[in-house]
Amino acid sequence: MFGQEPKGEILVRHCTISLIDHVTLAADRAGILGQVPFEEGDEVAEKALVAQLINDEAAARLELSVSAAESDIGIRLAEKTRDVAEAELRQAELLNQTRQVYTEFEMRRLRLTLDQTILEREKAVHEQRLKSLEQAVAQAQLKSHDVVSTFGGMVVRVFKKRGEAVQQGEPLLEIASDKRLRIEGYLPVEEARLLKPGDEVLVELDGETPAKAPVRGRLRFVDVSVQRVTQEVRIWAEVDNTDRILKPGQQATLRIKAAPR
Repeated sequence: MFGQEPKGEILVRHCTISLIDHVTLAADRAGILGQVPFEEGDEVAEKALVAQLINDEAAARLELSVSAAESDIGIRLAEKTRDVAEAELRQAELLNQTRQVYTEFEMRRLRLTLDQTILEREKAVHEQRLKSLEQAVAQAQLKSHDVVSTFGGMVVRVFKKRGEAVQQGEPLLEIASDKRLRIEGYLPVEEARLLKPGDEVLVELDGETPAKAPVRGRLRFVDVSVQRVTQEVRIWAEVDNTDRILKPGQQATLRIKAAPR
């Protein structure tokens, strides 16, 4: 169909074309769908919000945790109390240098009071750190209500509508992009030994005249094992299909330029 292959070129016929970027997005938790802003056929950007569960309670919890984490009243109060206790102890020590105003028991009580205020401040700092962690947990819980696209592409299927109940892990939308395609095929072991990932490939659709601007790509995978029945090795290449020349489901032939060994 393509004539005799040039020297140093390997032909892999009857290859299948499939999507690389194809994902079914699911809910991270159970809940009620508050919004599904996209329909089948809509284009979505990478990291776009494609669905969201009702999150009023989670948003309120986050607001409370932010307010608590930003407040340092406990630390400032503990520091003031510590400063007063430290001043009382220093004054007592100073007075006792000239004459015995405070008994040893009273001095021990003042030292104990200062130690307690120091520990109270450490406790306040620890509680503040816990509040910051609680804020991070609240943020994560709020974020778990969002379903975000992992890449830019087209919504090819919508499984749930706004107002419907969903369970954790239940599919919501299916997104696909044909900008990157996978061309997969099999070839004899002796030819597979000549290939390595990174080799340049040329894609030609089966049954069609070669395009004026052929689709080029790179070999991404050469299997380490051999098919038991056919004694062939599975390979696949990745091609840039930004011009939408190729379609998933078509068959093609790979021309691979084997790099010198």
